[in-house]
Amino acid sequence: MVSTASRFKVFLRTMLLALLGIPTTYWFNSMKSMSNHWVIFWGSYAVLIVVVLFVYLFPPVERASPARKDPFLYAFSLFSYTALVDLCIALELHGWISNSMLFYFKEGEPYLATAHGMMINYWDGTAHLLMYLLLIDAIARRQEIRNVGLFWFGSIFNSLIVLLCGSVSGQIGTHLRSSYFLNTAYVIVPLAFVIRLFKQPREITAQKQDKRTIWMRPLDMLFVLYFTAAVMVAFIRGYASLGSPVWINEWYLTEVEPYIADSSGFPRMQMLTYSWYFVPYYGMAIYGLLNLGKSWMLDWAVIHAGAAAQAQFSHIGSSIYSINGSQTVPAGGAYIFWVVNISLAIVPQLFAIHCLVSNKLFIPSSSSKALD
Repeated sequence: MVSTASRFKVFLRTMLLALLGIPTTYWFNSMKSMSNHWVIFWGSYAVLIVVVLFVYLFPPVERASPARKDPFLYAFSLFSYTALVDLCIALELHGWISNSMLFYFKEGEPYLATAHGMMINYWDGTAHLLMYLLLIDAIARRQEIRNVGLFWFGSIFNSLIVLLCGSVSGQIGTHLRSSYFLNTAYVIVPLAFVIRLFKQPREITAQKQDKRTIWMRPLDMLFVLYFTAAVMVAFIRGYASLGSPVWINEWYLTEVEPYIADSSGFPRMQMLTYSWYFVPYYGMAIYGLLNLGKSWMLDWAVIHAGAAAQAQFSHIGSSIYSINGSQTVPAGGAYIFWVVNISLAIVPQLFAIHCLVSNKLFIPSSSSKALD
């Protein structure tokens, strides 16, 4: 059992390490050699290695703690450091600080100097940082915070899909630099972590399966209707992003969300991500609500909630904040814009909570019979 004082020490040590990212950005920005993208690439990798060594020599947990053997302690400590760097990027793009990351916008990752780049860095420097602190705390206490881990996985993977694919498909794709490959760790670590979580079966607290039909569960019926509507919205926005001449797609692109056609390519990739990845999940969720006893619904509801939260925060923020000529929301379509995007942000969170609270809906039939 870890005491409150020990947990505070873990939090304090992690935050002190993360805060080192702030002076590092100013130091790098002052170096004339940072005008070469290869110097930025190898310099960034060197800093990341130093951070990991620093965590090993001065760990956030006690030296005798078995948590020191957990590789994800080092991964999440490193990510908390880079989260503060990302926050500096967002603040500089917003104009609230200066002379911190100018070199990185020019020769590191130029595609971050967009409305989308600013928003994903705000999310990483706040929401993801909080998740890293919670995950490090759980590792220190030798406990798994499954839901936080799954939420983080959904969030960061949606962010990566849009960032890595959008940056090569948009107008800025001609300005890719070697620092693009610094994102490799953000692909490998989340996949390794979610595999570890999936290998550990989820504990379901309910003792008996709920066998009511969908007609006797009005809340679940509303979720089915929501997911059905979300499929239609995803296809409308997806085809609109591709320039479909169908009237409803043209109307939506012109009157509701012109930002979808932004030259950066990021909003288009987010709309396609909804069509390619979110729509299959919507179908899975409808199936799981109509056919009870699917225990996988719990984990995937949380993953979807994380992905939707990150997607909508970035998309809404990018749509209403104009940078580098980005389109804003037309006054005539503002009501539809907010109804659609707030629904896509909030309902997934409510659905994940519903699944976790009403987990008796998802007890496999074999488990229910064994309990009987």
